[in-house]
Amino acid sequence: MSECLQSIASGGPGGETPRPSTTSRGAAAARQFSVNDRVTWAMREGGYGLVLPVPAVVRKIGTRRVQIEVAQRINGQWVRVPKKVLPDRLSPRTGHVPELDDRLPAQSGTPPRSTVP
Repeated sequence: MSECLQSIASGGPGGETPRPSTTSRGAAAARQFSVNDRVTWAMREGGYGLVLPVPAVVRKIGTRRVQIEVAQRINGQWVRVPKKVLPDRLSPRTGHVPELDDRLPAQSGTPPRSTVP
């Protein structure tokens, strides 16, 4: 076998091919977002590669995951539900979603403000 083919078969001139770290990819992707950013979460649902776009708001940024809040309808009312997701599943969102951006309180668990003084 020639030297070129041996080099390719062994994974390169050093013998091993360096693999990119998943934590460095996640940390780099998380840096592009900040708290209160509007994002779209590409949620994998079911099988066969089905991906659903879910509007969300960034709440916390960790080293590996980003905590977001999504609007979910429970018993006829919209409720904010926190989710921890990988940052590479998020993309910026420009569209306005009233259930997330208008009607809900700033933090989950707090009662909505009354409009009557």
